[in-house]
Parts: sequence; structure tokens; C-alpha cells
Amino acid sequence: MVKKTVEQRNKELAKDGLKLHHYGMKVRAITTPKQQELIRHSIGCARFTFNFYLNEKQEVYRETGQTLGYGEFKKSFLTLKDHPEFKWLKIPDKYALECAMEQVDEAFDRFFKGQNKYPKFKSKHQSKQSYSTKETNGNIALDSEKRQVKLPKLGWVKVKFSKKQVQLFKEDGFNGKIKGATVSIHSSGQTHISLKIEEVVSLKKEIDWTSVPIDQMIGCDLGLTHFLIDSNGNKIDNPRYLKGYLSKLAALQRQLKNKKKGSSNYKKLQ
Repeated sequence: MVKKTVEQRNKELAKDGLKLHHYGMKVRAITTPKQQELIRHSIGCARFTFNFYLNEKQEVYRETGQTLGYGEFKKSFLTLKDHPEFKWLKIPDKYALECAMEQVDEAFDRFFKGQNKYPKFKSKHQSKQSYSTKETNGNIALDSEKRQVKLPKLGWVKVKFSKKQVQLFKEDGFNGKIKGATVSIHSSGQTHISLKIEEVVSLKKEIDWTSVPIDQMIGCDLGLTHFLIDSNGNKIDNPRYLKGYLSKLAALQRQLKNKKKGSSNYKKLQ
């Protein structure tokens, strides 16, 4: 069965006044030591897979002038995973390794379109380390009430929501479908989960301006002397944020000038 594209699905949904809305949601993960160990191992395996596929593509092209495709590489990679020396590749979520392969092809697609530079090998010394995975058969889920995210192999992971996210769940609940996730560890040591979400929403109704009476319309002009002037002559003053901050900065600099460099009072003003 051929998978429908986003454009095809939107065309069908438009008949009912609906469309697909894609967005991301990033939450901080509170992992157990065992989960953190698996995350780090999964990141390492995904990085190895990415670099190995990139190297193989380069070698094949250099020797034959042909392009090594995803399907062909995946078959040989599955054989590699069965080798005793590479059994550690079976520990992480298998979709994490598939995503790493797909990222190589996506990087080349962007390169040939002139959007990015030539793909580079990933380093374990980068400030942000991550791996991505796919949703299938409910292996990724979000429980907003218990504040947990379910991920392949990791199980349920406790997370922290932002105030905005908490408010959103209270008002509307969670109606989206999770399509994938990226787990990342930053140099600060914090772990985050970024969810790719798809939701069916209503199309915004276009306003027929010809039906609006002229006496109910108003024109607005943005200017330099005033923030806004409407067609009725009403004026809204410019906030002048920059001017206020510059005055405050000048006052602080005058105070700093009279403090001994390196003193506690000097540091307070920095």
C-alpha cells in the first residue's frame, strides 16, 4: 500500500474543512541511572551507524562512481549486527539506527539542493548528543496527567512540562499523534525529549472583506514619531525600550566606574 503524502492527505481533509498541523514539543527528562545509561549507549550506536553509512557511501562512490542506497546498506548492516563483535548494536531501539541511516540520506538531499554543506562525520565531543526514533504501534506515547513519555526500550520516562504546556493540557488536553522523538543530552548534563506531533485541526475561515461595512473599518500607520496612528487620528506613543535601557546602562556604568575592580560590589553591577 502506497503511503499518502502530506499534500494528498491535506487535499482530502480540506473537503471537511480540516488540515494537518505539525509541531514539536520539547520536555526535560528526569531519567533513572539505567535509562540514562541506555540513552548514552543509543546515542553512541546511532552516531556509529551514521558515520559508518556515510563512510560506506563515500567509499562506494569513490571506487565505482555509483551511489550506495539506503535499502542495500540496511541489508548489509543487519548482517553486521549479527556478528559477535558488533552485538552491542542490538541493545538500542532498532528505529534509532534506521533514523541515523535516513539522516545521512537527508543530509545528502539537502546538500544537492544547495541548502547545506557536504555531510560531516559526527563526533562524540559535540556539546549536544542525540538520537532519533520513530513511532510505530504505540511505542511512543505521552501521558500528560502522570507527566511521562513512553519511548522504545526506555519505557516510561518522567518529564517536566513548562507552565505553558501544563496550561495547554488543562485547557485542551493532548489530541495529537506522535510521529517520532529525539532524545538529546547537552553539555550541561540535562536530558531532553523532543516530540514530533501531528494533529488534525480546522481550517481558518477566510474573511470576506467586501461584506464588512466601510464605517467599521479602520486604517493604521506605523511610524517613527509614534508607534501607531489610526485613520481616526488616535495616536499610540512609541514604547522607546532602547532609550530606557541605554539610560539604565549609562547609570550602571557610572556606578561601576567608582567601584574597585574585582570587588564584590563591582561583580554585583556586572
